[in-house]
Amino acid sequence: MTSKEFVLTIVKEQLINEKNIEDLSRFKMHSDPLVVTEEKTKEDGYTLQELNGLIYYVRTCCDMKDVLNLIEKLNIEVIKIDN
Repeated sequence: MTSKEFVLTIVKEQLINEKNIEDLSRFKMHSDPLVVTEEKTKEDGYTLQELNGLIYYVRTCCDMKDVLNLIEKLNIEVIKIDN
């Protein structure tokens, strides 16, 4: 899984588990909010996502170090699966 895919998965799971956009926007990815609802472009480093009719944009311009930092800040339990 790429760091971009990992961030998208984390955000989706957080939204499914009752976190909201406002909470997630407080987390920064390269000094920009992790999640926003206003339209952002790929050039801004954001990826358009949709969940149950909610349109949001996720900051996906990151590397694995950023992902690990995000996991720690969100206090997420991650299980490593070896192939």
